Amino acid sequence: MLGFRYVCGRHQQLFVDAVERAGCRDPERMEEVRRRLLAWFSENYPRMVLDQFNRRGCLGCAIEAAHIDPGAMRQAIRDLVRAVEGG
Repeated sequence: MLGFRYVCGRHQQLFVDAVERAGCRDPERMEEVRRRLLAWFSENYPRMVLDQFNRRGCLGCAIEAAHIDPGAMRQAIRDLVRAVEGG
């Protein structure tokens, strides 16, 4: 079970789909990717992450509302999957 907090069901599924497309289907490794992606967001968008945690709002919805280019996020997911999968 993935440890999502403050992420709506739609964004949870989008994350799972992206990680699976990148080649990871193991739940434990997916959780590791999820934790590392949250660290990546905290590093790149610290205020947004903090605000969403304080509001208990969906980080994915906040990212969409801010019109952040998803390309960097998709690349981060691919890189994180490679790192977690040992490749």
